[in-house]
Formats: sequence, C-alpha cells, structure tokens
Amino acid sequence: MPPVRQRARNPSPEPLPSTPGLFQRTTRSGVPFAEILTEVDAGVLLQQRIAEQDARSSQPDPEVEVLAGQRLPEDDDESDDELLLVPPISPSVLEYAPFPLPALANGQPAPQPALQSGKAKKKAKKKAKKQAKREAAQQKLQQCLDTAVPYRVPKAVGARRVEEAKRRAIQVETDAARLRHSKPAWIGDRVAAGPNAALVKALNAVDWDAEDADERVRELGMQHIRWPGIDSVPVLNVRRRIIALLAGRPRGNGWATKIAAATGAVESLAPNVALPPEKLAHRRAADKFPALARGVSHGGGQLAPGELLITGANKKVTDELLANDGFKAIAGFTAYIYATWMPLLFAFFHATNLALAQWAPHLRLPFAGSVFAACTWNFVSAVCAPHIDFGNLAWGWCAITALGCFDPKCGGHLVLWDLGLVIDFPPGSTILIPSALLMHSNTPIRNGERRSSFVQYSAGGLFRWVDQGFQTQDEFLANASEAELVAARERAANRWAEGMKHFSVVSE
Repeated sequence: MPPVRQRARNPSPEPLPSTPGLFQRTTRSGVPFAEILTEVDAGVLLQQRIAEQDARSSQPDPEVEVLAGQRLPEDDDESDDELLLVPPISPSVLEYAPFPLPALANGQPAPQPALQSGKAKKKAKKKAKKQAKREAAQQKLQQCLDTAVPYRVPKAVGARRVEEAKRRAIQVETDAARLRHSKPAWIGDRVAAGPNAALVKALNAVDWDAEDADERVRELGMQHIRWPGIDSVPVLNVRRRIIALLAGRPRGNGWATKIAAATGAVESLAPNVALPPEKLAHRRAADKFPALARGVSHGGGQLAPGELLITGANKKVTDELLANDGFKAIAGFTAYIYATWMPLLFAFFHATNLALAQWAPHLRLPFAGSVFAACTWNFVSAVCAPHIDFGNLAWGWCAITALGCFDPKCGGHLVLWDLGLVIDFPPGSTILIPSALLMHSNTPIRNGERRSSFVQYSAGGLFRWVDQGFQTQDEFLANASEAELVAARERAANRWAEGMKHFSVVSE
C-alpha cells in the first residue's frame, strides 16, 4: 500500500471548508476510488494524539492501514451481498491508537514454591489453570490478527456507487459541532430535552396517504425524505461533514433471503422473550415492546467493562439470533459501509477493540468482523419515542436496520429531530447516525403491521476506560503522574473538536 498523503490540519475553531482535501486512491488498473474521505489523514490525526501521550509512546510508522484505503484489482461484479476474506486491518493500527496500550503477557508460568502444603498446591493449581486460560485467549487473539476476517473492502463498483451517492447528498443547516454532549465528550447529554410534545403528536397524526402529506410535514418545520432504501445517501451538515448516512442495502439477489431469515428469527423468537411488564415500557418505547441486548459495555455503575448480563430464556433467544446467517450478513454489510464512509472513526473503534481484547481476551463482541461492541434487538412492535442513546460514544455512530412487514411510506419513518428530517425507512435497509447526539424516533405503523429493528453500537465508557489506562477515573487520578494528568487534561479539552474531525467530508 502506498504511503498515506499527509495533509495539513484545520485550525480550531474549524472554518467552513472551501476546497476540502481528499484521499486520492486508484485500483491497480488505474481507476480512481471515490473522493469521499476527510480533510485529515488517519496518520496525521492519530499521530497527533500519540504526541499528546507520555514519552513512552513510540514513533509510529507513517503508513496506517485503514480498511477503506486497501486496494483490490478492479472488479465489475455488481453483487454486493457476499463477504470476501481479506487480510485484516494491520495490527500496526495500534501504534496510532490515542492511548497507551498494554503489552501481551510473556506467557511464562508463575514460579512455584519449593515446598507447598495441600492448600497451597490447590491454590497454585488453580492459578496455573487461570494462567493457561489467559494464554490460550491471547493466542486466539494473535491468530485473529494474523489471519483473515470477514470484511468487504471497497471494490471499483462500490467506488462508483459512492460517487453516485455524493450527487444525492442531503444538505441540512445543522452544525454537528454544536450538538448536545456531556462535558467530557465521551457520551451524550443525559438531560437533553426532546421535541415539543405537541409537535410529536402532530407529526404522528399525519395521514401519509393524503396528497398533502408532504405539505403537512413542511408546516411542522420538517422535510419528508422519500427514500427507497436501496442506494446510499449521505446527509451533510453546514461544514459538509457527513452527519448521517442512509446506507441502503446490497443489490445482490441473496440479500432478500438473508433479511427474510433475520426477520423470521426475530418474529418466531419474540414469544420466548421473558421480561417483566415494567421492562417493556422503557424510555425508548412509544408503546410497549421487548428489547434484548448482547455484547460488551461499560457504564451505568459498572466497575469495569464486561459482557451484558443475560440469562435463561433470553440468553437462548439471543444465542439463536447471534448464530443466524441473516444477522451475520447485516453485521458484515454494516462493517463494509462504516469503513467505506467513515474510515477514521472505523479505525478508532477497531483500535479500541484490539486494546480491550489485549486487556481482557475473554470479552466477546457479538459478531466477528464488526467493530461495534454491542447490539440490541427490538421485537415486533418496535416504534420508538423521541430519545438519544446518551450512553454511546458521543461522536460515534450506531447502525439501525429495520425489519418486519410494514409499509414504509405510511409509517415507521425515522425522524431525526435535530436535522428536521422525516425519512422513509423500508425493512431490510440500514441507516447510520450518531445516536448519542441526534434526537430520533419513529412514526407509528398501521394496525396489523409488524416492525422490528436491529441496532449496533459501542458505549462511550469503553473508550474512556482505555483512555484512562484500563482503570476507573478515580484510580487514574490517584495513580497518574503529573505529566499524565497534564496530558489527560489536554486530551479532554480537545476531545470534542478532535472527535468531530472523525466525521468524513464530502467535496462539492
């Protein structure tokens, strides 16, 4: 792979781009890839963060291997739904991670005392067993780094579609940098106010079959986007940064079969979900519906990152869903889209996951090849009230895939209140948004219709945990040197501005 071109960073505060800089890439046959990426190269941005660390950080190689920057020979195959086995992102991306990373254990067993009592022998045996388990997990991690993982890299046909998508871009007047977030900028604003209740009621009452439906929406200060759910459409803020992506779906004939498998699994397993009544009327639900989550998270009082607790019947339900080929295909497609459109953010998620895997190899992400740490299934009657997912990384994206049997022109729209958009959201299609920043909801579906959704995301607490050296904030403050405290305060002061620079820029 040729070296990534270095480009000057914008001053802060960031001015409106006039001639945004872009990665210029070509296939081996000389065909250019899409010019969709950012003004800031991955190497420049992440090296800047390395420089803010202590003297222990080593000087990284000037080449960073970002998935969206890899090259393949030109391929005219129009099918997008298969997964190709390609080399994984280079472990050298760890050198660009904006945090110090732990070294893998040397694998040497703990020394045994010369004389041991029966109790000591039992304790030593238990310790050796744990050590062997850790070593096995670390070897498995290394195998994952050395072997192929199921990613799709952008092909020439994908690049052409990205160019087409740029021409369909939706421009909004929102400035992403002004959206609500917590002061440390790890998560969203816990107390963010939602839209006016009367406005929500008026939008939910729109008769979508009426000829004047779009006019009614405009009277409410919103814009109705009639999206078929197939082709990608980026949503750009005032600085032409991508603030949301209507990702669409693969065009291959096999995609409908995979979506049918995912939908069938959710609907057939929904009666087996065992939740008390109060768990059905959660803050995201416009009406009652069950939701189950799997994966790794941190926050809400947890002392350290861990796998989301789920037991009994609910574990059996989610085990089947995780093994379902339909959801594996959705996770693979989402990884491809994320890496293609948001390579800097994708690389940041990937580096964080690798760091967590080194710290705790036993933690299992939901899907191989995905950079999202957790996922949630919303079952059968999933219509959400206006909310933000404030626990997610503030400037991270989540992926929402609609499933079910409903007319997307008459209900189930995705409403992005901060952007003033009401978007048709057909089943089988995916939309990516920064869900910790953007207030979002759904319009009601009609009687007799069924709507489920599958959401992938990463908690902001995971990134904070790694940034603080795999410890709580109190532990970090108690153990850090003065230099580390100074560096941490500087990172905190710049975190929001730096996070915004992970959002890709689309040229005019």
